[in-house]
This record gives sequence, structure tokens and C-alpha cells, in this order.
Amino acid sequence: MYQINLPERICAVIDRLKEHGHHGYAVGGCVRDMLMGKVPHDFDITTDAFPSETSESFPDCDIILTGLKHGTVTVVYEGENIEITTFRTDGEYLDNRHPANVTFVRNISEDLSRRDFTVNAMAYNPEEGLIDLFEGEKDISRKIIKCVGDADTRFNEDGLRILRAMRFASVLEFKVEEKTAESVIRNRKLLKNISVERIYSEFTKLILGNNATEILKQFYPVVCELFGEIPTENIEVLALCPKDHTVRYAALFSHMSADNAAGMIRALKTDNETHRLVKKLVASASAEMPEFASDRFEKDVAHLLAENGFDDLDKIISLREAFCVHSGVGTENLVKIREYAGKLIREDACLSIKSLDVSGKDLAAAGIPQSAEMGRILKKLLDLVIEGKVENEREALIECAKKI
Repeated sequence: MYQINLPERICAVIDRLKEHGHHGYAVGGCVRDMLMGKVPHDFDITTDAFPSETSESFPDCDIILTGLKHGTVTVVYEGENIEITTFRTDGEYLDNRHPANVTFVRNISEDLSRRDFTVNAMAYNPEEGLIDLFEGEKDISRKIIKCVGDADTRFNEDGLRILRAMRFASVLEFKVEEKTAESVIRNRKLLKNISVERIYSEFTKLILGNNATEILKQFYPVVCELFGEIPTENIEVLALCPKDHTVRYAALFSHMSADNAAGMIRALKTDNETHRLVKKLVASASAEMPEFASDRFEKDVAHLLAENGFDDLDKIISLREAFCVHSGVGTENLVKIREYAGKLIREDACLSIKSLDVSGKDLAAAGIPQSAEMGRILKKLLDLVIEGKVENEREALIECAKKI
């Protein structure tokens, strides 16, 4: 197990709390990550100081009170926002997600006992060392995700923890402890009470983990609870895809029509770009691709690239490659398509209307009436340039446009 070495700024904040008669600890995921030899993305600090006492401990710093009802005070220390949260216990959970109220306490054991998993229920400061009441360090060494206390209780408090257990196991490449795993499946219907935004956030992290396919298979009833029945093949293909969430969602929903897949992803309230790409990728999964042996290969790839752009085409090819590998089919043709598409990009080939040596204004100046047809004419010019039937040169394009 690795040593814990807190950054100087975190030690300074803990020392400041001590100077004012309080205890402060790094807590949660940052402690877990350091014990695993990873660099935490951020550091949470917990303290026995009540919010007003925390604020009083930093009279020379700006204080942000946006998380006050949960006991969180954000201290702007040396230009960096550091969240400091009072030890607390949670009241009754009324919606399987949020406690009706929180109570501030002075005992860290009460605070740690309310947390989700043992690997997230550890605290540390340089003076006292590691506080590990639930054998979180041992569970890290065993590579297991296990609930703090009774698993059914933890999941009924917050149904999102069901996906968090799966996500941690996927990303950290851990196993879910047997009783916790049984509870995950038993309580899966609690996910109906969780906002789709939070489900999308957790599930996206899950499918990008190295252990994604194993976890999705183990907890298949949870997957079906969220998305209906998913073919096992799709889950296996997902692991063969690059770690791009749009490609992996497209693999998962590839048994659907493009419109149904788009509806599924839209229901998760994703951003427009994710919605666009998943729909496009699913639609492209069964489309014909240029054949390397064909005498039209280069022109067909150029048209494909003009239609999609390199980034989208690369994702389309990646999804197709994953299905080929899963089926034991060779990917040489797809490799050739990607290679030739890359060559065209490097050569700055004319692959878009913007790359043409004329614009709509040029055509209008040459006497072609501006109308909805202008776009069609420019698209036809691009097709002709790709086909090699006209040079990408202004006068030649104008003359060709007049004929069109």
C-alpha cells in the first residue's frame, strides 16, 4: 500500500483548523486514491468545526457559503477553492436520494459511518494518520467494493449508490463484495427514483472503465432496468471499442434502430453532440463501406470523408472494427479506409464546400441566381471535384456551375 502525502496547501488548511482548536482530515476518494498510488483530482476536508467556526478559522480568506445547509464551507486558500465540511449524520431519506435533514456532530466516527463504501470511508491527517474504521484499506488490497454497514440500508438511503458501486468496480477494476452485489440487484428498482442526469453521469463513467463488460454482465438485471433488454453481444463489443462514450453507447444500443437509439440517449438528457453522434453511429453500423479492392476505393473514401469529417468517420470505423473483432472478421479493409482518409486530410484535399475555390457569392456575381438551389449546386461541384471531373479552380467551377 502506498504512503499518503498530502499537498502542502491541504496540510496548511488542516493546520489552520488545528490552530483554532479543531480537527481536520482529508476524507473520501482522495484518501482512497493516494493509498492506491494515484494522484487525486481534488481533496475534500472534513472537520469537527461547525460552519461558522470554519469561517472564523480563515479570517484572511474569501469564504463561499453555497453548501452551508450541508455543512460545507468553501475556503479560497491561496487562490484555490477548498471545500471543508462539518462531520454530520443524515436524517431520514424520503426520496431514496436526499436526507430530509443533516445534523452536525463532533465525532468523526459518526460521519464516516454514514458513507457509502468502505474504500470511501477513510480519513487522514499527518498528525493522527489514517482513520479506517471499516477496513477500507484492507478492501483496497483485496480489490473489493463493499458497503459501509448494511448494504440494503445504504442503497435505500441513496439509490444512486447502486450505480456508484458498479462504476467504482468498473473503473478501479475491483469486484463487488458478495452481499453488496446481491443488494445491488435486489434494489435495482430504486433507480427509478434517481434523476436521469445523475444516472447518465454515473453510467457513462462505468462504461468507460476497464472492467465495464464484466460489471455489465454481472449486473445485467440493472442494465435491463435502465434500458430494457440489451443483447449480450453488445456488452461484449463495448469492451472492444475505444474509450469514447459515444462509441460505447452506440455499441450498447446497436440492436435498435437509429431513431430508437437516439430516443434512448435523448431520454438521458445528454448534450446535443452526444445525441447526434450516437444516432449517427448506430445508423452507420450496417452501412456499406468502400472496398479496398474496388477501383473506386479512393473516390468512395473521399466522398465518405466529405460526408462525415475525419473525427466522425474514425468513430464509425472504430465501432465497425469492434463488431468485426468480436465476430472474428478481419479489419484490414477498415484499416485501409482510415489510412487513406488520414492521407487525404494531411494532403488538405478538397473535401468540403468551404474548400472549393468558389463561394455562393462568386456564383451569384457570375449571374447564377441566389436561391435554395445554390447549396445544391455547390454540393454538386464538390462531388465533381472529388470525382476528378472538374478542377478545383475558380473559373472552371463557375463554368461548370452555369451548366448545372
